[in-house]
Amino acid sequence: MSELTPPDCVIWNPRSGKSRGQRRLQRTRQRLLSGVEWIATTAPGSAIEQARAAVARGARNVIAAGGDGTLHEVARGLLSTGVAGLELGLLPVGSANDYAFSVADELDHLPEGTPPALTVDVGRVAAGPFAAPPAVRSWVPAPPELGSAGQAGRLSRTAGRSTTGPASVDLPQAGGSPVPGELPVGAHIAPDEVFPEGSGRVGYFLSSLGLGLNGLVTEEAHQIHWLQGLWLYGWATLKALRRQRELPEMSIQVGQAIPWVGPTLLFSLLLGQREGNFRLAPEARLGDGWFNFVRSDLQRLPEILALLPRVAWWGAPRNHPRVQLGLCQSARIMSQRPLTVHIDGELFCREADGVTEIDCQLLPSRLRVRLWNRA
Repeated sequence: MSELTPPDCVIWNPRSGKSRGQRRLQRTRQRLLSGVEWIATTAPGSAIEQARAAVARGARNVIAAGGDGTLHEVARGLLSTGVAGLELGLLPVGSANDYAFSVADELDHLPEGTPPALTVDVGRVAAGPFAAPPAVRSWVPAPPELGSAGQAGRLSRTAGRSTTGPASVDLPQAGGSPVPGELPVGAHIAPDEVFPEGSGRVGYFLSSLGLGLNGLVTEEAHQIHWLQGLWLYGWATLKALRRQRELPEMSIQVGQAIPWVGPTLLFSLLLGQREGNFRLAPEARLGDGWFNFVRSDLQRLPEILALLPRVAWWGAPRNHPRVQLGLCQSARIMSQRPLTVHIDGELFCREADGVTEIDCQLLPSRLRVRLWNRA
């Protein structure tokens, strides 16, 4: 699609940006989109059906005007149709606008004259229970020499990494045993070809999935109506830390690697750079065929609080012994306690839902996105 191709419709959220987005949307509507159909969301989840209905009427270029939540719903509606060649436009006026931040950053580095659009990957998450090998279901803690290795779970994060798929990765050894989190040679299974059967609860995400502390932060942020941006998620983080007194035991397996097993503070999969306004993965690229993952088993509150400013501005630390970073294309998480999981800032499941297992897969090059506030 050319840069001047008009959208078929705009699905907009009147309450985005804590009800302050309407003025910003009105200016853009008058300047760029005066002759386009505008469809207002009516309730949480309504944008999903509105996007599906638009595609059924023949729409192929739909704009989501709102925050990350509105964008998530419109994308979910488009993806659920199974129609190829759809384009999702972004008109960000929300509280965090995490996805638009990553899109804008990548557009800034495109050659001059390139249309302001990207082909991006999508994440798919399904709730269990799933069939799994007995070793994965074991709650035997990893050996101390493995669990304390600061490099455990890190894959190569070079600026010139492949955008066409995974390369073979040698399996490191520590004390004669595989290091948790590392991918053996040839371990990758195409994520869009193999979907495990679970409970039927399925979701899609464009920017991030987070659980543990990050899921609780999202839950708290939904209850705060007087802040925006980093201040909102910073305050929500402090409230969530008061709730998470004891870390839940989890088994986390990336790809077909040896799983980490033990207390877990948080785990995130990122396609974009930010999660809840925190720039967890500055090197993430939206269409490179990889998730960036962040795992931590930090337990001491003073140490967690000391890291927050650093994570907000510069990303998760590369060399911290209790933080693991890496790249993967799938992940399987099992928890002894029910999980709270967010996808793109919307809750996929809460503790009350009783979900203890999720499976995540990367779907490469599934959507075309365009940023309209710079058109």
